[in-house]
Amino acid sequence: PGLYGARPRHDEPKNPKLTPAERLDANMESVLKLTRLTNHLANERTFLAWIRTTVSLFGLAISTIALANHEVREWRWMAVSSGLLVSLLSTAAYVHGCERYFKVKKVLEMPNPPPAFNRRSLVTFSGVAGMVWVAICFSYVVLWATWGSPDD
Repeated sequence: PGLYGARPRHDEPKNPKLTPAERLDANMESVLKLTRLTNHLANERTFLAWIRTTVSLFGLAISTIALANHEVREWRWMAVSSGLLVSLLSTAAYVHGCERYFKVKKVLEMPNPPPAFNRRSLVTFSGVAGMVWVAICFSYVVLWATWGSPDD
């Protein structure tokens, strides 16, 4: 066997007794194995992208909380609460990424995967993330408009 159990192409001339149908079956088996492998690798890349997003969001949360020391006293609660909101979003991204990875992995290991497998939609996560960002931006705009700029 060749790479990942696929028959290498240079083996074909060694077995001229195979009928064209048998050769087609052997080639289809190799293609299916390769397709399954590439799907698993794509699922792992997607999971790593979720981990990267989680780490980035958590870094942003830590930076935002660290800025609380440099803010005017009236604004410190805003920096801390923004950081906590982003850290919760980071946790949600991690949980969502893990859930998607394991659901897709389970389906990829099935011999006949179903067309739909109750995977949570990205629309929900995107909506929550968007609401968090809008709430943070709106809060800062309201504070700036009512209390003036932090330099005052």
